[in-house]
Amino acid sequence: MPPSSSSFLELKAHLAKQEAEFQRKKASGQEAYTKGGVTSRPDKKPTIWARQNKNIAARNARDLEWSMASKPVLDVAREALERKAAQYDKLRRGKTAGLNEKQYESLLIDFDKKAEEEGYDSDSTAEDVDEPSAKDDDPIVEYEDEFGRIRTSRRSEVPRNLMPQKSTEPEENEYVLLMAVFCSSFETKFYADNDPNYFPTFEPSAEKVAEVEAALREESNLATHYDAANEVRARGAGFYQFSKDEATRESQIEDLKKARKETERVRGELGEGQESKPGSEKRKRAIEERKKVIEAKRQKIKESAVEQLIPTLTRQTSSEEANPFKDTEDATPTSKPNQVNAQISQKSKGKPETIVPIPQSADEFLATLELNMMVKRQP
Repeated sequence: MPPSSSSFLELKAHLAKQEAEFQRKKASGQEAYTKGGVTSRPDKKPTIWARQNKNIAARNARDLEWSMASKPVLDVAREALERKAAQYDKLRRGKTAGLNEKQYESLLIDFDKKAEEEGYDSDSTAEDVDEPSAKDDDPIVEYEDEFGRIRTSRRSEVPRNLMPQKSTEPEENEYVLLMAVFCSSFETKFYADNDPNYFPTFEPSAEKVAEVEAALREESNLATHYDAANEVRARGAGFYQFSKDEATRESQIEDLKKARKETERVRGELGEGQESKPGSEKRKRAIEERKKVIEAKRQKIKESAVEQLIPTLTRQTSSEEANPFKDTEDATPTSKPNQVNAQISQKSKGKPETIVPIPQSADEFLATLELNMMVKRQP
């Protein structure tokens, strides 16, 4: 009995199944045939290529479920991307792609400059010819090309620089549009049915516009002053909260200005708050340190002199207390001859006069009296 076609198909399917099984075992590292007619023992530890990642089956199941669930979303996104790609291609070739002037100006890409840089021609080529649109929102219009020829094409296919300008004379449709402004629903329907470049926009009512303007005026009211109570933050040492009453606020500001002027006047009299030149502060500190050192030396010399005179003055205290003017009565003002001669010699030589102090007994008495008082004060 000759084999039938179904037998050949079954044999072919069986061979394909065996080949697939052989390839699978070979890829997983298993032996695809029996050695010596005896089945070999399976390996205790599979190779690294045979092991699968952990939880890979669960992840594959989740991915499959997600892909099936999001298929409608992906289809919608794909259609939107294809539509945008076609629109971008038309804009890149210098066509309107169904956009009006306002929408084209709002684009972030300068397609005119891009077309000049890439060297695209505005003339239609074989690959630029698209299938005629069956929609009524893309009518066929006539336009004049750069060579002065009258051509006919879809509105979306007309280059932007060759788009026919609208007539400045009012037409019947424009009057209808002016009437349709007062009815948003009619305006939307009219534009959608007659203008392919129409893009509906939200136009608020007059009451809404007035309400928004009133709110903006209230927010930008100059009479509203800063209120620190509206902010939760630490105030500085110089923080001053003005009153919300305008009259009280003005009086507080005037008081602060007067206090500031008074402070500036006092600081000016005392020499404080003046701008110092570079290096002046350092010099002042050096002078102050020098004064302190000199004062310390003077105090030390004075204390040593007092300590040296204390024994002598202690012995003379008893006798001088009885008659303190004894020295002044006995002493007579005399001038030393050497000092007088020195003055005369200087005058004769033409040099400036130098007055040599002549010690008086009164000065000596006052100095002695001061030392006596200091000795009495010491414990």
